[in-house]
Amino acid sequence: SPLPHDAGPPQHPLTLDDAFKEPLIVRLEGESTRKGLGILVALLRPTERAFPQVVHRAESHDMGGTWSKPMPTALPCHDFAFSAAVLPGTDKMVVAFIERADDAYTVALSASHDGGVQWSRSYHLEPALHTQPTGGSEPNDTKLNRNTPAVRFYSPAVAAGQDGVVHVCYVWGGRALRYVSLSQHWLLKTLQ
Repeated sequence: SPLPHDAGPPQHPLTLDDAFKEPLIVRLEGESTRKGLGILVALLRPTERAFPQVVHRAESHDMGGTWSKPMPTALPCHDFAFSAAVLPGTDKMVVAFIERADDAYTVALSASHDGGVQWSRSYHLEPALHTQPTGGSEPNDTKLNRNTPAVRFYSPAVAAGQDGVVHVCYVWGGRALRYVSLSQHWLLKTLQ
């Protein structure tokens, strides 16, 4: 059943229209769950038409029946896929994404200590690689220079285990998977 009007911001069905694609939905597991609220958070990837080019966030307090209006976050999104995980028993989240600055691409992590409202500075798992576009729109369509093969970072995935380890996997070089495991404690300390 819908929330009463005095229960916070106006709620409505989550519609993606032409501004968003590929919603990523996670369930917070911290204080909100202990209070019985069961908050879902949708992280929305903007389309090329959306501005600003950042991840947007919406939330549901009724297990997806209704959603708040998507609001921009500070988390960059340059039309590349990303992945998110809630750290077990908390409202803290980690996101793995492809970060672009000027002509540089890298695999990055960012953390949120408040359910995705605010995000930490990013931590780069790979050095930023300066590229020269070859005509495509994805990072795998770029070359370091004429004498270097294409460098491809894409499809980052992140998962958080009950054992306090955060697992990250992504495609590197277009032909190999890279796997990294990080201590949840170290990650949260580093990504403040």
